[in-house]
Amino acid sequence: MLNINPYLERFIFDELKAQYDPVPIAALHNLDNNEQQSQRYLGTYFPRSFVESYNIFYRLFNQEEIYKNFIGKKKINILNIGSGSGGDLFGLIEAMKDFFPLETIMTNIISIDGNVNAVSYQKKIYEQLYQNSNNHLSVMEQKFEDRYDFEEKISKILRNSNEQFDIILTFKFISEFYNRDYELNRGLYHSFIKQSYDYLTPEGMLIIEDVTNQIMENQKNNIFGERNFIGKIMNKEITDYMKQNNGKLGCLIPICCYHWYEECQDNLECFHQKIFNINHRMNHKDISKITYKVLAHTDFVDKVMQRIDKQECYQIAPERYCINGTYHYKELNVINDTAYDAFSLR
Repeated sequence: MLNINPYLERFIFDELKAQYDPVPIAALHNLDNNEQQSQRYLGTYFPRSFVESYNIFYRLFNQEEIYKNFIGKKKINILNIGSGSGGDLFGLIEAMKDFFPLETIMTNIISIDGNVNAVSYQKKIYEQLYQNSNNHLSVMEQKFEDRYDFEEKISKILRNSNEQFDIILTFKFISEFYNRDYELNRGLYHSFIKQSYDYLTPEGMLIIEDVTNQIMENQKNNIFGERNFIGKIMNKEITDYMKQNNGKLGCLIPICCYHWYEECQDNLECFHQKIFNINHRMNHKDISKITYKVLAHTDFVDKVMQRIDKQECYQIAPERYCINGTYHYKELNVINDTAYDAFSLR
């Protein structure tokens, strides 16, 4: 069971009047949320993103090569796209505080989102709990209408930033485009990586996290019969990109994707999922189900992986395994004794 920061919990529920009201369908579209809808999102899904992010980055920073890379920096540049009210960003900052002397390392953050209420909450949380003289948060209110609008605008934003980033992250952002209109926006995971790649430092990390739901069935998507899962689509698009970019980008997590992505034939069937059990005042047994990939330049990924023994079997989701690069579902229970966590750099 993972807990949200108690000071943060008090601030969002007592000061910002966050409301806990889980409505999964409503959470699929957040760009045009009004203030009341934003308060419900803040109280329901912000704690999940915070805990997910903290856990993901804590595990990353706990790996020796990644830790050494960051502890030696005088400045850390972070880009957060589709940041919402900032659950993923503040989870990252909390993890950084556990490992690095942030009072002596300058942190420069560019945070981008299109909802005015979410941006307002993010600024208030930052000013109340995370602002200090050695970090800087620049929050940009920017809407992206579709994949092509995103490509045009983010390209300009990145060029104008005149920065390279040590961490680029996006949580539960791309799936919103697919739920609005999959046919129009398909390929956005691929495009997101392509747009970000040139702005990643040599030892930087690109973290893409998303829900594992099926694509929302609606009139625009014109879907009949079985709808595909976001996690499967994400896996295929990212694996295809890695195959096409001449080995310049490697996969840190899931580990099995590092070892076998080149010969992977199951990337559209392969279903990755990580489950988090979360405790906060409004729900002591909250559950979040997500998938994520951590990507980096191949030279750095190879350096990290030199310290990690290769295994034959990795667990990628409940009852799902990658065995020597082949996807297996509901294998015999004996596998549980020999399967390694594909999301753990140990």
